[in-house]
Amino acid sequence: MRRPYEPDWWKEDAKEQWGRWKRLWFFVDALLLVAAAGAAAGLALWDYTYPAQLPKLWNTDTLFTYHRLQLERFLAVGAGVAVVLWLLATWRRLHISPWTPTTFFQRGTWPPFVRWARRLARGYLPLFCMPLIGVRYLWTPLGMGIGSSFWTYVLILPLAFTLAVVLVPWLERNERPPDWLTDTNVRPSWRERVRPAFVVIVGILLYLAVFGGLSAARHLSFRSHALDLGTMAQAAWNTAHGRWLEYTPMPEEATTAAPPISNRLTSGKAEFIFLLIAPLYRLWPDPLLLLFIQTALLGLSAWPLFLAFEKVTDSGRTAALLALAYLAYLPLHYVNMADFHPSALAPFFLAWMLYASVTDRWRLYALALVLALACRVDVAFALAGLALAFMAYEQWRVGLFTLLAAVAWFLVDFYVIVPWATARYGPDPLALVNQRFGQYGETPLEIARTLAQQPRTLLGLFLDREKVQTLFDLFMPVGGVALLAPVWLVAIVPLLLVNLLADSAWQGTVQAHYFAPILPFIFFAAAIAIRIQPSLRRDAFWRDGTALYILLSALLVGYFFSPFPPGKDFHLARFWVNTPHQDAIRTVLTYVQPESRLSGQSDLVPHVANRRYLYLFPVGLDDAEEVLLDLDNGAERAPLDYFAYFDMVNRLLANPEFGVVAWENGVVLLRRGWPHDANAIAAQRAAFDEGFYRLTWLDHTTPHSMQAGEFYPVRVCFRNDGTQSWRSEDWYPVFVAYHWLTPQGDVVQWESERVRLPYTLYPTQSLCLRVPVVAPETVGDYILQFDLVREHQYWFAQKGAPPLDVAVSVVR
Repeated sequence: MRRPYEPDWWKEDAKEQWGRWKRLWFFVDALLLVAAAGAAAGLALWDYTYPAQLPKLWNTDTLFTYHRLQLERFLAVGAGVAVVLWLLATWRRLHISPWTPTTFFQRGTWPPFVRWARRLARGYLPLFCMPLIGVRYLWTPLGMGIGSSFWTYVLILPLAFTLAVVLVPWLERNERPPDWLTDTNVRPSWRERVRPAFVVIVGILLYLAVFGGLSAARHLSFRSHALDLGTMAQAAWNTAHGRWLEYTPMPEEATTAAPPISNRLTSGKAEFIFLLIAPLYRLWPDPLLLLFIQTALLGLSAWPLFLAFEKVTDSGRTAALLALAYLAYLPLHYVNMADFHPSALAPFFLAWMLYASVTDRWRLYALALVLALACRVDVAFALAGLALAFMAYEQWRVGLFTLLAAVAWFLVDFYVIVPWATARYGPDPLALVNQRFGQYGETPLEIARTLAQQPRTLLGLFLDREKVQTLFDLFMPVGGVALLAPVWLVAIVPLLLVNLLADSAWQGTVQAHYFAPILPFIFFAAAIAIRIQPSLRRDAFWRDGTALYILLSALLVGYFFSPFPPGKDFHLARFWVNTPHQDAIRTVLTYVQPESRLSGQSDLVPHVANRRYLYLFPVGLDDAEEVLLDLDNGAERAPLDYFAYFDMVNRLLANPEFGVVAWENGVVLLRRGWPHDANAIAAQRAAFDEGFYRLTWLDHTTPHSMQAGEFYPVRVCFRNDGTQSWRSEDWYPVFVAYHWLTPQGDVVQWESERVRLPYTLYPTQSLCLRVPVVAPETVGDYILQFDLVREHQYWFAQKGAPPLDVAVSVVR
């Protein structure tokens, strides 16, 4: 500031004062931008939480008071959280930047606080895209309705980007990049290398604990399946006893004929990894071993990927973020929890191949390649794609070696191993290749020729809603960053096309194990994308920010969609249940003879798989010595539907050739030649069926006064005191609903919205739900009656169960 006696001092002072006001305006402008972006995000999340309310708001229709208050809450919380995160990020960025307090008042310079505040505020601009979720009410591309996950991705990606912008300053220590980023002769210090590695190790241990525990809990709760844990356990047990890869086929057709013993080699799967698993299975013959091996290798595959990412990105911190994103990747979780499959072991060996390729350790590369091919023949397609990616980057020697190994193994499998196994065991009873690809040809060469002559078939994949959904499910959890390295994505194309072309809805979805071999390639493509973008490679802020964006995308996708942690719909009761029904199953299993020929229900077969003759009920009834059934409503009945299953059960219980060895809470063991007591069977069956409709109401939050025509979410709690479980799927599902009655008991409104049970509720288990209640339009005194209904059968009150009656006064 000039002194008063100096000429034109007032002009300089006015300029300085104007500069301060200008800086203040720029700060307020950024503040308003951030608050508006947060409010836009709140509006989108409100529409996601309460579907179909946004059109009412747009058309100025009357909203329920509850929904209007929730809208105000979402807007306020969204704006408030956005502003707080923005201020904290600005303070952190200012803290790690070189500056002095005098720069706040120095003429001709921008104060660092205002400069960083405005710069970080730009990261909130993507949040204005989130309200585009409202387009789903007007536009349904490829039949993607308002409930499609496609629209949820519209929320996730902008939110992940903004969170990455405001959180990445907390990863940085100073503005200047470390010397080892700018000088290749300088290696990072041990602390810079150990810290990211320690974080990855902690992430791997957490993954092993969570998914190892969940997979074991689900199996011990009798929720694993004959297809495929039962068949895999039987193949491992046979291999451990010298009968390599033998198993009893479990056709999906409901036939009582017993299929002959076959070999997994006849289907061309070439799962020779069982030869390495067999010695361990001989020591511990339990399907839990297979589940633990699968979880261990999937979790540990993050370590070689971390080493490869570190080499590619030249940053341990970026590599650690990418490795954590891989562990949080939802398709990986689905692979882990889809029972057991040898192809799920391939990512571990493929990850080591990627690490060996970037570190020129070719002996390790060859060893990992052999072990990966031993998992399943599908891996040959993944390796063929990997070879094409190497050749695209002009790494001809390793590319040709990998391609020749993949093609050679594929040809040896289908033209040497399969004919040998077929000659010994007969043709594949399931004929999976013809079943899923028979429309294109009978042999692999005919299939390839047909596809080459019909390119429209390949183009049609991108017009099929389910196929497009799979592509979104693969790439959106990585924020779409992998698409920035299209050359490397060649590695996933062969196996991706095979799975999408298969005439099997299950094979074309990420909820199965079929995409397991290409999961490491997708994340490696993301690492390559970070490396080939010059701005990301040179600037640690944007490089780490991109990796953090990928991690946040994976976490948010998991939160919105995953039935596992960290999903918002995760319930431990879906995986671990320990009720009297599970105790009954354990009791009945003690009566099963160890060497008998057994036909069992799907969720019981994995627990009796250590035998040579094992059938999936009703298959094999003509040959079975024992039959193991679970008549509970929540038991898995595949391959039969509800009516066919109970028709078969009724005929079997009436068959004098079989007698009941054990009957505990609907779990039945029948044995051929055992004494048959028809009267005892009928009495046990009647008591089991009649006990379905017993419950006890525990608590509720119903207000005793309601506004006419308004909406109220009422929390009700109840317990299953019956003999069977309840669930809201399959035939005759169970729901919670309510009726409006007069004080005299006359019906005012009978039908109401059905509320689903979030998981199967077994006897002795309790559950609390929020029931959306809409008050009557007419003022007066009413009885609000809550009840359960078994759809197309009975209301529980009709079978003697007490409803929950609450006196409510409806006012204006």
